[in-house]
Amino acid sequence: MSLEVVNLKRKKPNEQFCLFCDNSSELVKNPRPSTLLHIKEAANRRKDSISDKFSKLYDPDSTKQEFSWHQDCLATYTSEEKIRRREIALHKKEEEEVSASTSKANVEELTPKSRSSSREPAALKKSLKCIFCKKVTRNKDKQLHLCSEISAAEKIFSTAHRKEDHVFTELSTCQRPEDLFAIGVRYHKHCYLDYLRLPRSSELPAGRPSNQIPKEILIDAFDKLIDDIKDRLPTHSFELRFLAQRLAELTNIEGAVIENRVVKSLLIDKFGENILFSYPTDRSKSSLAFMGNIPLPEIIEHVRNINSKNTIIETAKALREELLKTELIPGGYLRDENLIQRLLENGKLPQTFEIFLQALFNAKNQKLSANYYKRALSVFYDIYFIVTEKQTPKHIALAESIHHLTRSKQLISILNKFGHCISYKKLQELGSELTISIACEDAEKM
Repeated sequence: MSLEVVNLKRKKPNEQFCLFCDNSSELVKNPRPSTLLHIKEAANRRKDSISDKFSKLYDPDSTKQEFSWHQDCLATYTSEEKIRRREIALHKKEEEEVSASTSKANVEELTPKSRSSSREPAALKKSLKCIFCKKVTRNKDKQLHLCSEISAAEKIFSTAHRKEDHVFTELSTCQRPEDLFAIGVRYHKHCYLDYLRLPRSSELPAGRPSNQIPKEILIDAFDKLIDDIKDRLPTHSFELRFLAQRLAELTNIEGAVIENRVVKSLLIDKFGENILFSYPTDRSKSSLAFMGNIPLPEIIEHVRNINSKNTIIETAKALREELLKTELIPGGYLRDENLIQRLLENGKLPQTFEIFLQALFNAKNQKLSANYYKRALSVFYDIYFIVTEKQTPKHIALAESIHHLTRSKQLISILNKFGHCISYKKLQELGSELTISIACEDAEKM
């Protein structure tokens, strides 16, 4: 009978293990006391199971502890961002518990009628809106992100201080980026990215155009600006963009550029809480500055005018899109006035184009007559060739006719120089005299 000797590996009484994952392989051999203090500080902030475990095993009087750690485990546990997330979770949990206990106490005191009309606290509703657009939903984006990363908090905090806008006012109680976690800042992803987009000149304060203007000149120009608008200031609102441009002119410095934020800062320094600002939802629009005693209807009317669309510009854009979208002229350019009628009947031109022509020629929304179609063809050709070929349209026979009559290209050059042909009635009045004079000059040269 043979015996097989088996070696059993026993765990030594003094063998260390990882405080975080309980694994005993590849541990840090000589833990530093400073690292232990760092772990203790993180554990006190986290208040989790590792915190309880550390408090039981840690012996401050001993030179060697029962535990050690892996570098990766230590880095994960002491990460500032992860600690912040943990603190936010604990803070929310405490708020929910307090809110639940308070609501329970209030419900017991309320009547059934009052209980049915109760709602969430206003502060909670406020925290559930995007800090940038002040909305719960933006462009069907319903996902609000809680600011829980220190990097995001630092970017929002620094950008708000550079812009000095409504977000800056919202964060006025925050002394450092970490304070954004406490007030529960939320945002849409697109709003966050749009807000962080600053011009390159704004990345460094020294590179901003406004900082290149001497302060004495800036203050003197601002006093002149206030003197200009002091009569209208109690009753009117002003665009910051307009005030910035006017202030730049009053500096008498060629090419001076002053940013809106500088004007806003100067207004606040002079008027304090009496000056108010309105921020449009469309960031391409300028903010408004007005005194606190301005009548509300005047502010509403000004905002309505700013937000209103320019119908002429919108019409031009829509017409250009329609012309570039499809090839409207089939098989060549030699067409009569019936071309417009056929294109409309065949659906090649949108119905809105016909309505546009009717309104342009004052046809009173009736069908275009043959005479109107002839004019419509001229307008259509003008618009079409300018948009598609970027050239001024001319009558197909005009250049050849002039060259045939005068045997000179000078008239054609003059025609191109003036850009666009006039009506045939005016051409007949001016053409004969001009043609004869040029023909005589050519005859003398010969």
